[in-house]
This record gives sequence, C-alpha cells and structure tokens, in this order.
Amino acid sequence: MNSKIVRLNEFFDRSISTRSAIENLFNFDKTGFNEIVLDFTDIYLISASASHQIILETRKLEKSGIPVNLFNLDSNVRWMLELSKTDRKNILTVQNIEHYNIQSSVDLNKLLLSN
Repeated sequence: MNSKIVRLNEFFDRSISTRSAIENLFNFDKTGFNEIVLDFTDIYLISASASHQIILETRKLEKSGIPVNLFNLDSNVRWMLELSKTDRKNILTVQNIEHYNIQSSVDLNKLLLSN
C-alpha cells in the first residue's frame, strides 16, 4: 500500500489554530496514494475550526476512495475531533421564547393549560 504520511509537527508547533492552515496542509497531489496518514505526535491543541476542516478534508478524500488514518492523538485533540464530527446544525438550536406576564394564579393556569 502506498501511504502518504503527514507529520503535523513538521508544520505546526504544538497546536493547530486555523482552518486555512488545514486547507493548505491538504493542498498536495494525492495521485498514487492509497492512504493518507496524519501523525499528531507533539500536537496538543487544535481549534474547533481547524478540527472541523480536518473532518471535511478527510470526508472528501474518503469519498474519492482514499482512507485517512489519524495516529498519536492527544486526548484534547481527540475530543475536539470527535466534537467536530457531529452535525454542526445540531450543536446549537434556537428556540422561540414567549414571555408571559403572570400576575395571578389565573394567568399561571392559562399558561400551564394552554397546550
């Protein structure tokens, strides 16, 4: 198997903080590789945006038939990557909140029994 090993500590000093840094990292010719290996040795922090970009890049590669494997993950980096795998639409939800002016038990009963 022809693997491309990317040692992140050759590009970053202990942390990865920007989405564009990850975009640039993945900007290489992937022709001829059956697998991409990201080695996280000595990387201890990753921002949410950089983590999310890694997830996007790995999904693109996997759709084109190139698996991506991650090695030597610090627990903080692992946690951020796992968090980034979730659907971002579901992380925060906005709800309409109605405000009621409750001045008596009658108002309270109307509120509680309205649905």
